[in-house]
Amino acid sequence: MSDIPGSYNMRTNEDTNPDEDGGAESQFREDWDADTWSEGEDVPWTLLPVEGLVDAYRSVVVPELRADGESADSRPTHAWLSSHGFRGLTYALSNYHDTTFGEFYAQHLDSGESDDGYDWPVDDEETIDLCEQYLEVRADRRSWKPRTVESKRYRLGRYARAHWEATGEESLVAAVKPDADTMAHEAIGDASDAARRLDGEIGRSRLSRIIGEVDAFYDFLVGRRLAGLNPIKPIRADYTADSRAEDDGSDASNPSLDADTVRSLAGVADSTRDELVVMALCGWGLRTNEVARLRVSQFVLEGDDPTIAFDERKNGPSRVSLLFGREILEARIEELATRDDWDGWLFPSSRSESGHVARGTINDWFDSLVDEADVSVGGRKPLPKMGRRFWYDAYSDVLEEIIGEVGEIAAEQGSSGAGVVLDDYLSPERKRTMRRDGMRRRLEAAFENK
Repeated sequence: MSDIPGSYNMRTNEDTNPDEDGGAESQFREDWDADTWSEGEDVPWTLLPVEGLVDAYRSVVVPELRADGESADSRPTHAWLSSHGFRGLTYALSNYHDTTFGEFYAQHLDSGESDDGYDWPVDDEETIDLCEQYLEVRADRRSWKPRTVESKRYRLGRYARAHWEATGEESLVAAVKPDADTMAHEAIGDASDAARRLDGEIGRSRLSRIIGEVDAFYDFLVGRRLAGLNPIKPIRADYTADSRAEDDGSDASNPSLDADTVRSLAGVADSTRDELVVMALCGWGLRTNEVARLRVSQFVLEGDDPTIAFDERKNGPSRVSLLFGREILEARIEELATRDDWDGWLFPSSRSESGHVARGTINDWFDSLVDEADVSVGGRKPLPKMGRRFWYDAYSDVLEEIIGEVGEIAAEQGSSGAGVVLDDYLSPERKRTMRRDGMRRRLEAAFENK
């Protein structure tokens, strides 16, 4: 057995022990297939050159980071690598490449974060510089606390990412410069596309705060003649917290459920099927098609950190943590397991070729629960996707809460910002624990009777 538990198979190290003359160099593989590696134990760490270790890191370490709720660009600690089965990486770097993980990361993996520790989701330097200039000037003149600056930076970054995803343009300023060739209606159209994208992902209350911050940012640029137009101004009124589109069948308004509504829906769910539908949509943040296709083999329930695994998932991590609702899941599995013909689908259908119900069936079940609970959102009938937005709103609020708490610590310690404290003083495990605890509190409040 290997003396490096959970890292790699000992047979990969049989004849490759390094010697003083660097003899192990000739043992490194010239070819490798990173697509065949799914976890640390699959990787022949000590047989790989540095380029192979980079591929291995991206193939097995990055997915694990994302599963823990971390950015792919976040640098893991040695403790995290060891506890997640990647001690073979640090061992190979030290004993076969005469380098540390820190040096390896800095030279081959570091994508370059801003000085304050915030990892901007776009790379356009002009956009980042102007956002930081706006924050610095306003913070100085209005005596913003560090937690306020961090929250506002996060909102600007969230919009920048949506703008990039919606338009393909990373710059928030190129189209609005005084000498830009872009027509005003085009710049406003891009801003509208970005706002609509956000509107499909988060609730109105949070969206309103983001749009308000971006509006203030563009006003700042216009006031200093760094921009000739504020493209958010004409559309801001469409995205206020209490704005609602006319009920004409369009999807321009995308509110989320609140905790009281989720509690009401959970309260009328009197079967394991209905309980799991509400939990999967609101407690796990899944899409209706993902709920319809849930299978028992996707769930890893051993240990204290149960997860759901997805082979393919649009715009999301391949694994989702079950922070709440394990008892409801287990009750559903126990009930289905009594059926002689059960093949693992949590919402089976004998009439479907796939073996599971369609997303439309999940919609119908949810609609029946809405009718029974007699609830509405902004005068409209709740939709399943509003449950998913409830989850994302809760998660976003937890992130801002953490940033605020850490910002106060940063101020007391004389640090330059919450980002510094988050990166330098809080381990990935600690940050993950803070996020998970915050989400559990919110989910417990919404599902208090479950």
